[in-house]
Amino acid sequence: MTALILLAHGSRHPETKPVLEDVVALVREKMPLTRLDAPSQIRFAWLDLDEPSLDTVCAELAAAGETQALAVPLLFTDAFHSRVDVPEQVRLCDRHGVDITVAEGLGLGDGTKRAVVKRIIEAAKNASFSWPVDALVMGVGSSDE
Repeated sequence: MTALILLAHGSRHPETKPVLEDVVALVREKMPLTRLDAPSQIRFAWLDLDEPSLDTVCAELAAAGETQALAVPLLFTDAFHSRVDVPEQVRLCDRHGVDITVAEGLGLGDGTKRAVVKRIIEAAKNASFSWPVDALVMGVGSSDE
């Protein structure tokens, strides 16, 4: 069996953790563990700033007899966190005996674009802009050049 780990960067914002816990709950709802092709467990871990860490989750998986996991980074791009932080933390987890395969992150594909545009439009409507909107600005940053 293979466990599924949803792996987020982490945030100091107090509303981040409950939102991502809701995402995990929705994944569990859409991917019930009773299906034959389902993961053995669906877990959530943080790269930074919060717990449980990936190391903690791997220790718990190992204690439960798990030997394999698929980690899905909840990251948009293949920038610093994807290329450096994720592999470093996966290497640290080797000591627990859980073989982790890392999937591609969320990416910037059509589904992500639709979700972002939907959210921007919701925000604009809630701000009571007059329509049509002349301009909306969204910023996404990275320290990676």
